[in-house]
Amino acid sequence: MQIIKTKIKNYFGKKVYKKIKKIQDYKIEITQAIKNNKFKLYVQPKYNTQTKEITGGEILIRWNKNNQIIFPNKFINNLEKNRIIYKIDLFVLNTICKKLEVWSKNNKLKKIKISINQSQKNLINKSYLSVINKIINKYNFEKKYLEIELTESIFIKDRNKVKKLEKELHELNVKVSIDDFGTGYSSYYLLSEIQIDVIKLDKKMFENLENEKAKIIVEAIVNLAKKLQIEIVAEGIETEEQYEFVKKLKCDEIQGYYFSKAIPLEEFEKKIIIK
Repeated sequence: MQIIKTKIKNYFGKKVYKKIKKIQDYKIEITQAIKNNKFKLYVQPKYNTQTKEITGGEILIRWNKNNQIIFPNKFINNLEKNRIIYKIDLFVLNTICKKLEVWSKNNKLKKIKISINQSQKNLINKSYLSVINKIINKYNFEKKYLEIELTESIFIKDRNKVKKLEKELHELNVKVSIDDFGTGYSSYYLLSEIQIDVIKLDKKMFENLENEKAKIIVEAIVNLAKKLQIEIVAEGIETEEQYEFVKKLKCDEIQGYYFSKAIPLEEFEKKIIIK
């Protein structure tokens, strides 16, 4: 093995070798962290805007590294850059599908929708779609309770691949949503191109409610979505004023600190017990 390493080092040069070794070491670190349960899943609960009942949740991930909690903005980009994000994506997908199967068999738990994020780079990869298909069908639960969140930028990069992705996910009866809706220029065009089940209105849309024009724009988006029979989730709701505004507009669901911060998956499970 040492001879092989030396040959590689001589062939590529020390700088390149160090870079390759660093990536390999990082892959091993991530693999071990998954194996040792160092990645923990959290849920940002979603609530019915009118009844305030829990209707679902968005899965978030944290890395317990050396007894410090690392948030995804500190490691996701690195995983994508080094092309090992698929390890985390598969871990999340497997864990949630397994949970949904358990919940579906437990009559004491509410049937709720769970949304997960998957890397854009993985989603437009043909072979990865086949992996998703196998994992989802491996577990026995109603697929309508699983939602895959897409970001607007993925549509811009390769629209044809995304159309195929959307079609395949719907063939599995999985829901498709657009995250951070309203932040880009092509949001409305997407609604005519892709079959979307849910749009998540970006939190920035609710940060300037003293501006009458901003309120009119949000109201127009909500009315458009309703006419297209698309569910609406208001993200980042943190104040009474924001809540009353989206309640008046009759957004279907809300998520944000007004009701709950992100909580560990185990704690969320306790919240969906039927009382």
